[in-house]
Amino acid sequence: MSHRKTIPKLKRSESLSRLHLREMIFEIDTALFKITQGRFGKRGYCRNNSEMFRENLKFDMPWIQKNYNIDRLVEKVLSGDTDTSVLQVGTHFANLLKVGDKVTVRHSAGRGLVKIMEKLSADERNELAIELTKGLEIGEYEYSKYIPEYLGKIAVTLQREDFYQLLTEIRRLIESRNEKVASVSLNTAGYMLKEYQMQILGKLDSTGSKGINQTRNSIENTRLDDERKKEEKERIMSMILRGLGDYRKIVSQEAFVVIGQQIFGDKTIPIDVKI
Repeated sequence: MSHRKTIPKLKRSESLSRLHLREMIFEIDTALFKITQGRFGKRGYCRNNSEMFRENLKFDMPWIQKNYNIDRLVEKVLSGDTDTSVLQVGTHFANLLKVGDKVTVRHSAGRGLVKIMEKLSADERNELAIELTKGLEIGEYEYSKYIPEYLGKIAVTLQREDFYQLLTEIRRLIESRNEKVASVSLNTAGYMLKEYQMQILGKLDSTGSKGINQTRNSIENTRLDDERKKEEKERIMSMILRGLGDYRKIVSQEAFVVIGQQIFGDKTIPIDVKI
């Protein structure tokens, strides 16, 4: 695809300031095109995954470059063209989600991690879930608060035994003496319940459309009878209600927020699934 060579003609209704802005955008666009054309191949990929791993961990690397690398890694995994194992890519995303220097990079890594779940084995998915759960124990809320949303999505892809073990660990963290750890763990339970209801009990994912991440559904569809559905939902709800009755004000408030915002306040979840 050839790159644009000229600036669109100025319309009579446009101001000089707008023309100047368009010229600046054109110059930046042209410069970026030349840079990426030189650094990346015809398909737009870095030479290998390791190079992108290193770039994503550099503090002086622009966030937009890191997001670009994350997108390319996801594409390579989904197309089967990755030169490292999928688990290595997943571990890299998990690390960025936990300690990324920019919020936008963390969310990009989290979304990428969810997208490649279908390419991981059951043991690998469980390994990454455990790794993210350890991130909840960091104790620094500014770092750990981005983990729950994506851990919740990953949790519903686990096999039943691994899923129950994860619930046990989350419950232990909710009972932690560290209020920040307990709060972020309650937040995780809220996201788990939300994703569980949408992907296991319902037919949609949390975006309101058919989810790409239906791994657990396809693996264990035969065992999801009504009694087990009820049991799993009640186990998650009991953890949240336990937090609501906690003697610590911060923890009980967090549980109240989880119930109000993430469950009943979420418009993407049908009311018949919430009840």
